[in-house]
Amino acid sequence: MKLKRLYFVPVLAALIFMSKNASAQLNTGGNVSVSYDDGVYFDVAPIIGYKIEDLKLNLGLSPIFSYKKPLSSTQTILSGGGRIFGQFYFLENAFLHGEFQTLNTQTSSTNADGSKNINRVWTAGLPVGAGYEYRISDKARFQASVLYDILQDKSAPNRMPVVRGGIVYDL
Repeated sequence: MKLKRLYFVPVLAALIFMSKNASAQLNTGGNVSVSYDDGVYFDVAPIIGYKIEDLKLNLGLSPIFSYKKPLSSTQTILSGGGRIFGQFYFLENAFLHGEFQTLNTQTSSTNADGSKNINRVWTAGLPVGAGYEYRISDKARFQASVLYDILQDKSAPNRMPVVRGGIVYDL
């Protein structure tokens, strides 16, 4: 399973190598995602990325920390994991976004005697969507996007579209 999770590393390395002569920029920042799916879902994710201007691509990695408070329960669900993402700029400030994410999240089940079992499982997601960015200075920009997870893992903490916003800073 670890091998499958690492398939993106050679792809990212190849794109960086191919862009050696291209205009490229390392960037960092962070974003916040919110959604409403039988309760409030919220995640925070610092990012590190590599924008290749000539190819109109921004590629990156990000750890994720999420919180969910279901309406039907007093339980809070905390998850952590990571994502790799890619953005393709089809207009100057508009982009298509795709990512693969994996989260270690909490699940619960009820036994025949009424007691609850709480477990942690790894979930996979493939959120895709579109976004827009607004330059706020020569090195910083605000990004906003709407993403929908096409995998719909039944154990994932959120299965509704998310609205994401954040700041990206070019190093």
